[in-house]
Amino acid sequence: MATLTIELDDDTLRKVERAAEREHLPVDRWASEHLAEAAREKTFSEHLAAHAGILADTDLEVPSDDDMLPLNDINLDED
Repeated sequence: MATLTIELDDDTLRKVERAAEREHLPVDRWASEHLAEAAREKTFSEHLAAHAGILADTDLEVPSDDDMLPLNDINLDED
């Protein structure tokens, strides 16, 4: 396993320490798990679900990737 050293400003370090404490994890394990998750390739749907917290308490569902149109297939020109 590799070792990673990072420099954090004081404010970010406090936030990381609080986040690790909320998950009852040591900071190094919290950082390792979150870096691994961030590095994993995600689908558009997963990104949408992760960043659409305002939708979390609604009945809306994230569509499957099969239901998504590639951006180059969307015509925004009014013809």
